[in-house]
Amino acid sequence: MKRNYIIFLIFAVSLQSQVFPQDYRDQFVGKYNCSIHHFEGNSSYWYNGEIFINKSDSDSSEIIITRETNINRIATVDTNGNFIVYQNPYGEWGNFITEFDSIYYFVNHGSPMGLYDYYYGKKENELGNETFTVENSFLLYPNPTSGIFKIEPSEIIEELYIEILNLQGQTVYSKQNIANDFVFDISGLDNGIYISIIKSNCGCVVQKIIKQ
Repeated sequence: MKRNYIIFLIFAVSLQSQVFPQDYRDQFVGKYNCSIHHFEGNSSYWYNGEIFINKSDSDSSEIIITRETNINRIATVDTNGNFIVYQNPYGEWGNFITEFDSIYYFVNHGSPMGLYDYYYGKKENELGNETFTVENSFLLYPNPTSGIFKIEPSEIIEELYIEILNLQGQTVYSKQNIANDFVFDISGLDNGIYISIIKSNCGCVVQKIIKQ
């Protein structure tokens, strides 16, 4: 009887000390107030909108993305916050830029003219619900570029990180911990449209870049 009591006590202590993992999707759930950069052919414009992120009940790796006009997309999301939508044949993907509590979301509408939307959103919280404005944080030029381009931040920054992705969401160029040399060379990339993600202590900017 005494031995059984000791075994039960050890089992109870082990249950108390066990840490059950929290659903990693919880950190991404919420409402994001977005600046949306719309591209159609050679023209573009900005407007404001919202994205809502909720967890899917059917799969522990899925989230539901709701954007304007109540368009719902189901996406798989990994522990780093990268997600890809698999309900759209043209492709939708993005990531949560967690250090800035913000979201980046790319939508390819599949138009022959080239119809894209880039969402840059800041999560709404009790401190305010202002829109995440990004278009003036950095100047990237020349764009289009033959390979060499420069980034000029609007404020003094400590260091900068840049990542360039193709339209399939694959990283094709990256450079980090840049303190003062903001000149970049993508001459080795094929001509086409890419997305540059620029991060610094000033914030995060996502911008289309054309290599020609």
